[in-house]
Amino acid sequence: MLEEATRQELPPEGFYGGLIFDEMSIQSDVQLCKNGDVIELIGLVDLGEEGNISNTLRKGKK
Repeated sequence: MLEEATRQELPPEGFYGGLIFDEMSIQSDVQLCKNGDVIELIGLVDLGEEGNISNTLRKGKK
């Protein structure tokens, strides 16, 4: 975290932070995908068919 804060040239007050994991289960197929400066975790949650339907409704596509 220090290396990333330094790389992004954050001021010293931006160096404070932490990571918290509370009762979390990580699947075996978790991936880190970097798109520019944005890092996304892929594969943490499977919402099943209901989640797929909700996502389809939000995007307006079949």
